[in-house]
Amino acid sequence: MAKKVGFILNKAPLESPGARTLYHLAVGSLGRGHEVWAYAHQEGVYQLLRNQHLPDSEEGSPSSWWQALLARGVRVVCNELCARSRGVDGKESMLEGVTMGNPADLAQLLEHTDQVLCL
Repeated sequence: MAKKVGFILNKAPLESPGARTLYHLAVGSLGRGHEVWAYAHQEGVYQLLRNQHLPDSEEGSPSSWWQALLARGVRVVCNELCARSRGVDGKESMLEGVTMGNPADLAQLLEHTDQVLCL
């Protein structure tokens, strides 16, 4: 039976556990037929920036992992207040497909979610 799996992010891209951990967990969940979403707040908003220049690993970069998840239909929401308070200008600064939201959006996502992991 398909489940709804959510990830709440509050860490910058290279902190541990980071984007790579989320990517592999999300891909595994998608492979089992689960619906996946992610909500970024606090320092986690930096994970979704469009023009990041972070070091690639053998598995790619955080931006490439997020783009792959967005392409697979993962809903990604960024807390707009957290982004703006860090000097991020909102949707224009985010990867294509990221939506801006607020804690009410997080509450709505959580309402029908079976499993949540905070990273």
